[in-house]
Formats: sequence, structure tokens, C-alpha cells
Amino acid sequence: MNLNLKLNLKKEDLIKNRVLLIGIGMGLFSLWFAYNKIYKTTTNSVKEINASISTESANVGILKRLNVLQSTLHGYEGYFVKEADVSWLVDKISKAAGDSGLNIISLTPQPLVSRRLFVYGSVNLAASGTFHQLGDFVANIENFREFVKVEKVSFKKMSEFLSADIVISTYFWK
Repeated sequence: MNLNLKLNLKKEDLIKNRVLLIGIGMGLFSLWFAYNKIYKTTTNSVKEINASISTESANVGILKRLNVLQSTLHGYEGYFVKEADVSWLVDKISKAAGDSGLNIISLTPQPLVSRRLFVYGSVNLAASGTFHQLGDFVANIENFREFVKVEKVSFKKMSEFLSADIVISTYFWK
């Protein structure tokens, strides 16, 4: 009888251990599930949200900078001529030449060139006059309210006068 009792105790111990082992197994499985399925997923989601926030913050900074640049650009709007036509420039060059006493030999508008935000136009001018007349003319051109640039000037001496080839350019809004 003692022998049977010992076997029964061992069976009960095994049953108790099995329940304990199953409990430990379920606990470990729960920890694994919580770590792999909940913690890692949540951590990855938080990392994605943080990356998204960083990207959005950078985008907000860029948008603020664009607003500042746009405001600055609108400040220059009055300096650009709205229609891509160099006839107004030809008229202003003719008037500036007359005001400075410069003799126009030829005045040739060049084809317009389209750029990203604006159109570039230029005029080739051949003129003659004294050094001071050419200086006054260039000063008059550079003082126009619109964006006008004297791009190239070349001189040749002709007796008491100078002959000048001048390229004058401007920009138009698209």
C-alpha cells in the first residue's frame, strides 16, 4: 500500500507541475506576445509618428521661408514689366540717348528668351558720342525704375567721338 501511495503522490506532483508548467508557459507566451505584437508595433508606430513630425516641422520651416521669399518677390513686382514686349525699352533707350546727346546709329531688339519665372529681353544698340555723353547715357539707363541692365559695352575711337556697341537687357514676368 505504501508503494501505491508514493505513486499517487508522484502523479499528483506531476499534475501539479503540469499545471504550473502550463501556467509558466502561458505567462511566457503572454510576455512574448505583449513584447512582439504590442510593444514593438507601438514602438514602430511612435518612431513613424516622430519621423512624420520631423518631416512636417521641416516642411513648415520651408513654407515659412517660401512665404518670406514670396513677400520679398512681390516687393519687386513693380520693377518688372508685365508684358513681354521690348518696345517700351526701345522708347526709353531712345529718350535716354536724346537726353544725353548720344547719336543712335542702330537699335535692334533681340528675340525674347523664356526662363523659369520670367522672360529675358535685350536690345543691341550702336551709338556714337563723346565719352561724357556715353557716361550720361549709361547712368540714365541704370537709373530706370524697371529692371534694366547694361550687359556689354565696347568702344571704338573715331576722331573726337566714340563709337559704342551696347547690349541692354530687361526681364518680364511670365
